[in-house]
Amino acid sequence: MEQRLGDGYRLGPRRGSTVLGYVHEGVREEPDGETTPVVITVLGEDVATAPGVVDHLKMLVNRVRGVGGENLAPVRDVLADEQHVYVVADHVPGRDLRGWIAANGPMLPSGVAEFGIGVATALAALHDQGVAHLGVTADSLLVDGTTARLTGHCVVPALMDAPKLGPDTVALAMPQYVAPELLRGEPVGPPADLYALGAVLYQLCCGVPPFGGKRVHVTLADHVEHLPGRPEGIPDPLWSAICALMAKNPADRPSARELIGRFADLPTVLGVWSVAPWIEAPPPAVTPETVTPPPPPLTGGFGGGLMYVPGAAMTKPRRRRALQLTAVGRSLNEAKVSLPGSVELEAVPRYSPDKEDGTVLEQLPLPGKPLEDKVRLVVARDVVPIQLDTVEPVTGRMESSRVEAGVATMAGKQYLHSLGADVNGCTLEGEVDFLLSKAFGKLTATVGLDDESASPEAKVHLEVLADNRKVAEATAEYGKVVPIEADLTDVLRLRVQWQLTTEDSCGKYTTVVLGTPMVHGFPETLPTSGTPAATATTTRTTTTTR
Repeated sequence: MEQRLGDGYRLGPRRGSTVLGYVHEGVREEPDGETTPVVITVLGEDVATAPGVVDHLKMLVNRVRGVGGENLAPVRDVLADEQHVYVVADHVPGRDLRGWIAANGPMLPSGVAEFGIGVATALAALHDQGVAHLGVTADSLLVDGTTARLTGHCVVPALMDAPKLGPDTVALAMPQYVAPELLRGEPVGPPADLYALGAVLYQLCCGVPPFGGKRVHVTLADHVEHLPGRPEGIPDPLWSAICALMAKNPADRPSARELIGRFADLPTVLGVWSVAPWIEAPPPAVTPETVTPPPPPLTGGFGGGLMYVPGAAMTKPRRRRALQLTAVGRSLNEAKVSLPGSVELEAVPRYSPDKEDGTVLEQLPLPGKPLEDKVRLVVARDVVPIQLDTVEPVTGRMESSRVEAGVATMAGKQYLHSLGADVNGCTLEGEVDFLLSKAFGKLTATVGLDDESASPEAKVHLEVLADNRKVAEATAEYGKVVPIEADLTDVLRLRVQWQLTTEDSCGKYTTVVLGTPMVHGFPETLPTSGTPAATATTTRTTTTTR
């Protein structure tokens, strides 16, 4: 049940958690009576009763109110009562990064770089206003297709200065992403956001955060004393970037805007790399004294070669591996995220009622095979029914005077939008062709003889062909009906043909009926009018630099 908050807001169901609180759906009631969806972060009594927290929150929200963009959810308001504090932000689409990784595993290195550009863009917008986020985690980041979105800002900075809360409470609430300077009791600001982003990118590469799978106090100590171990499969330029972001000294980390520039060419540079293995626990942490980095490379920057980072584990350049894709069982959007910009994607819809809409059913090249310039994915799609009698035949006709205005009667039941054809001893057969242009997924109909047929003993065999391939057939008999269904995926042309199989005179007409035939089309390929639109959906995935 929704709870009203102050003037103009209603609190809806919980959708996730955040540092010392929960995230809820909500709505803002507009003056004209309309409602706008919002996201409301609810902080508990410890926060609501801490001196100065509400005022600090309001000051921060006033500073960044409305600051947003493609990668940042703007905050709008702060409300409070005796037990809770409510921070209201715009509702933006996307799935939390933690859930996305749990469902899909690691992201392609090129996608990781693109994601990093998006988060850095959001952080730069905040840092330009003098506000650090300090809560960058896999819970505060959303994934929407190929877009990263940062949420939850203003909350953690207000908690840092609150009595009985402070840095210790924050560190325990987000141990996988806390910067070492916070644990050392030093001033904390924007560089802490870049450290947390390094941990997030590490997690995107291999499925786990850099110091995960340990007791909390050990994880916190690792942030101060150790460097992350390098998982297999992370390319050198991306590993160098992660190491720079997770430098122990805040002054050694790039700023958000510097990171955007250094990452600019990485999506292209990393386009040939496949996804790193999904691991259950990170490699052992590295003691800085044991690492001997190689000499500085001749070219600098993350994209142009290896970048020397003091204390960071480095390796020799490795041979690039062929890019592969495993898309079967995943969603089409997730497959798009996994593809580099140089690969053309053809998505072919198929009706598959036992699969969720958008699920990839088949792929070429096959999973585990090297990718080429083009990928073909067969994707489960919901269908929309269209009456076949509204589709104009390209050759032939299926007409009968007994089927008036498309109404036929078989076995005592009326069938609307039907097609019928008369056969007798002189006209034994017939056919009709429809151009479907790959816009439909299946055919459904009922086959029988019209009740007014002159020869009750007659039998007519009816066949359905899709691009000259028989996909359904039935024998029509008087007083009986036979339901048929045919797969029309990727079919250009549909033919219905029939033949009288019993002897009859030329003067006695029997009417074979295709009762209420429906072709079920894919919404993205159906025309707005006229004949069906052609083709599967073909797109080229592109990598954009923000």
